[in-house]
Amino acid sequence: MKAKNGLVVFIISLVLASCFDAPDFSDTPAIKLTDIYFGKSKKLDSPDSLVIRVNFEDGDGDLGLDNSNLSDPFHNYDYFVATSQGQLLKVTKSELVPDYYVLNIPDGVEGRLAVPRTQKIEPFDELMEPYSSATSCTHYSRLDPETHVDSVLIKKQFEGLVDSSYDYFFVTYQDPGDYILVRDTFYVQANPNYYNMEIRLFKKITNENYEEFDFSPYCPLSFNGRFPRLTDKENPLSGEITYSMTSSALEAIMGNNVWKLEVIIRDRMLHESESIQSRDFTLEEIKR
Repeated sequence: MKAKNGLVVFIISLVLASCFDAPDFSDTPAIKLTDIYFGKSKKLDSPDSLVIRVNFEDGDGDLGLDNSNLSDPFHNYDYFVATSQGQLLKVTKSELVPDYYVLNIPDGVEGRLAVPRTQKIEPFDELMEPYSSATSCTHYSRLDPETHVDSVLIKKQFEGLVDSSYDYFFVTYQDPGDYILVRDTFYVQANPNYYNMEIRLFKKITNENYEEFDFSPYCPLSFNGRFPRLTDKENPLSGEITYSMTSSALEAIMGNNVWKLEVIIRDRMLHESESIQSRDFTLEEIKR
């Protein structure tokens, strides 16, 4: 199932003159859900939309992420080193040059980059999820649809983290130095800070009980997403974000069940708003 998230952002920036006092907003964003509706596409080949509107306030205006925010702590995946001590060491990554990322490996680490064949070696057979159709989207990177491999850079000093079973070669950049480009299917973990709009979906089971919807069988479908940088100024901000979750699978997944959404937003200092929840709804009740 294919899905994509879309955004339309309307932002009111509080431009402050000397005769006015700045509003007393917290540097941690505050949000309020003001609307939710289901938009049924009129075209058979176009996705449907589940749309929310969120009012926000933020004291320093550091809301939104753009294409320059792809390095730690805003990278999409954490990678792992299977260390010689039998541990899985999580490592972040940073963009070195456009579309090429270097792993931020601590000095002195010994072992191998974690890949599917690592899982077959003790003790990593118990520490890693095995590679399968069910885990290939959630625990392993396969960025190239034809070769099913990802590529990352490691510094030359970490040459010992790969061997002849990896596809790798040396590359040189004028600044800052020599690297090794490694191509494989890596063991990864999604970095939640990649997104600044986090959406959780809950199905009502009884009057008092809800069950969080598990998106993993529908991977890469997710309601999480990014809204763009709203301003480069450190001013208090308030406004409204209209966030559209688009998919051709919405009706198949949600059916006639009763649901509610939970929403948080995250600023560039990784301050998280308090979570807010929608009222109970069915798609039919909120259709427009």
